[in-house]
Amino acid sequence: MKIVSITHVYNEEMQIEACINNSREQGLIPIIIDNGCTDRSIDIAKDMGAIILKHFTDTFEIYGFYTWSIARAKEIGCDWYILKDTDEIFETYNGQKVRESIIEADAAGFNCMDCDLYEFWPTVDDNMNEPDFIKRINHYSYYKAPLHRIVKNIPQVWADSPHIAKGNIKLSPEHIVLRHYKFISLEQGRAKVASRRARYSQQNISAGGHTQYNYFTDDSKYYVLERDIYSKLHVYNGTWIKEQVFDGWRKKRMNNLPAGWLVEEASNYLSDAVTKVANLKGDFMEVGSFLGRSTVAMGTQIKKLKGKLWCIDTWDVDICTILAKKLPADASHKPTWKEDGTTPLDTFNTNITKAGLDKIVKPLVGVTADFITGWKKPLRLIFIDGDHSYDVTKADAQWRKFLVKGGIIAFHDYTNYTLPFVKKAIDDEMNVDADFEFIGMAQSIKAFRRK
Repeated sequence: MKIVSITHVYNEEMQIEACINNSREQGLIPIIIDNGCTDRSIDIAKDMGAIILKHFTDTFEIYGFYTWSIARAKEIGCDWYILKDTDEIFETYNGQKVRESIIEADAAGFNCMDCDLYEFWPTVDDNMNEPDFIKRINHYSYYKAPLHRIVKNIPQVWADSPHIAKGNIKLSPEHIVLRHYKFISLEQGRAKVASRRARYSQQNISAGGHTQYNYFTDDSKYYVLERDIYSKLHVYNGTWIKEQVFDGWRKKRMNNLPAGWLVEEASNYLSDAVTKVANLKGDFMEVGSFLGRSTVAMGTQIKKLKGKLWCIDTWDVDICTILAKKLPADASHKPTWKEDGTTPLDTFNTNITKAGLDKIVKPLVGVTADFITGWKKPLRLIFIDGDHSYDVTKADAQWRKFLVKGGIIAFHDYTNYTLPFVKKAIDDEMNVDADFEFIGMAQSIKAFRRK
C-alpha cells in the first residue's frame, strides 16, 4: 500500500529534517511542497532524497494549499494521503506505526482517520544544550479538535481543511497520536510568527486562520512558557493524558466575566464594536446570552453610551445544565439549579446586577421567532450566539434587517469546526446579501456592516 505524507514548507530549516525522518520512520513516503523557501529547507529535503514539488504563492492560504496538495497526490498516485505540517511528529502508539494503523483501518472498511493532538511547548527551564528539540521539549497539553488529515485516495472523500474531511466519510474509531511543536525556541518562534502573519491571505483571515497570532508580540512568554504557565502542563513520560490544560494562547480567558466560552480576543472585539457604532442611533441586541459573559463584555461599553441591550435566550434549565457541565475547566459556575430551585435566568440576572448593568440589559425569554415579527426598534449592533443549528442560525441572521446604516452584525462560532452548520448558515445568508460587507474576524467571530 502506497501512503504519502504531504507537507507544505516555507522556511522551516530547523524542523524539516525531523519531519521527513518521522514520515519515513512511520512507513510513509514524504512529499515536500516548496512554497517559496528562502532558507535551507529545500536543500535539506533534497539531500534527504524527499520528493519535492513547487507551489510558489505570495500569500499563506491553508485551504488553497490543501486543495492543491490533494490534486498532486492524485496525480502521483497513492492509496492514502496525509496532510502533515512541518512542525508535526507522528508517534508510534501501542507498538504500531502509522502505516500499520492505516492498513488496519483500510481493511476494516474505513476511509478516514482522526488524530489526537498533543501540543508541546518549550519552557524557560528546558536544557538548551540538547540539540534535539524532540528530546528537549517535554511539556505538553492535549488540544481538543478534530483532525481528519489521514484520508483514503478515493473520489468519495477528501480533506481540504485542517480539521474536517468531506464527502462520504467512514471515520475509523482508532486515532493516530500526533505531536505538535509550534515553537522550538524563542528565536524560531518570533521569526515564524512574523513570517506567517505577513503572508496571510485575505481568505485565510476571513476564515479565522491562526488569528491568535494577531495579538502576539515579541514578548518571550508567547514562545517559551514561563513557570506559572508550564507548571500546569503535563510532562511526557510515555503515557498520554487527554486533558487540555493550556490553549496555546488561542483563547486567553477573561476571569472578570461570568462563566462561558467567550475569550479575550473575542470579548475585546465585541467591546470595540460597541464603540464603533457609538455615533449611530438604535438599540443593541444579543441572541444567546447563557450566563451573561458576552452580555457583560458588550454591556460595560453600552452603559457608557446610555444604550439598551436586548438579550434573547430560552434559559431552559435542561439545556443550560448540559452547557454548564461543558464549561472550560477554569469556569467558576457549577450547575445547581435543579438542586436549589433557582433557574439559569436567575444566574444571568445575578451576573448582570453584579456588573452594574441591570438598568440597561433587558432579557427576553424565548427565541427569535417569538419576537421578530412585531419588532419595531432600530438596532446598531447585533451579536448572534444562539442555537447553532443551520435553520435557527439563518433565522437569527434575519435580525439584520433592523440594523441602521453602518450597523454591525457579528456571529460567534464561525470557525468552530465542531459546529459546521453555523459557518454554512452564515455564508448562505451573508455572502449573497449585497447590503452588507465583511469587516473582520476575531477568534471565531465573523462580523459584517450594513453599507
